[in-house]
Amino acid sequence: MALANYISQTQSLLHDTAGTLYSTASLTTYINQARGQIAAEGMCIRNVLTLSTVASQQSYLLSTISVASVTGAQYVLVVRKAAHAVGVANPARLDGRPWDYFFNYCLTKPTTATPTTWSQLSQGQGGQFYLYPTPVAGGTLTLDCVLIPVDLVDDTTVELIPWPWTTAVCYYAAYLAYMNAQRNADADRMWQLYQQKMQRARDMTTPSTLPRNFPLSNQVSGVPTVTPGPFPGAQGGS
Repeated sequence: MALANYISQTQSLLHDTAGTLYSTASLTTYINQARGQIAAEGMCIRNVLTLSTVASQQSYLLSTISVASVTGAQYVLVVRKAAHAVGVANPARLDGRPWDYFFNYCLTKPTTATPTTWSQLSQGQGGQFYLYPTPVAGGTLTLDCVLIPVDLVDDTTVELIPWPWTTAVCYYAAYLAYMNAQRNADADRMWQLYQQKMQRARDMTTPSTLPRNFPLSNQVSGVPTVTPGPFPGAQGGS
């Protein structure tokens, strides 16, 4: 959706179609804050990216994963799955492990070989993950990534957030506007509507086939809520 459309829809929710109560600049800020929150919470921008590994280097920053191939992407927020290959070999899946497991059984047993396991320590934009064994030679990681979009600056900026997640943007932006105006009751109502839009977006977009491939699904085709994160299951896995 174009920035102008987001602004117009947010103004309608705020009953300010003339733009006299909330400046366009403020609404643009709220809209971009909403887009970042929705991309992170909904994990709705996914892409397969690659990262080169270095011999004898065990840890890697999420910020070093290039998003240049994805127009409109700003950075990687979460890595959900990983595979590794050396040379022309096909990527081999790495087992994702919770950090406590990795610390106890991998980090404390240093060795160099072809990696078989990975685990993330720090989270967010400054996130960092580790490989085990430490790569004995340089290779290529293939990564299932959740991305955060760039801010919209005008109507030519590419919007990576897909429909129906875009329908939630204006409600979160209106929530921020009402909070800033100290209209708490109105803000609470917009927050509730935002949550409804987010759940509806997840319900509508999660396929009945392999629904667990998508985080935050809630009773889709009888499947209970799936907890988001890079390590599905207590012991990691697929």
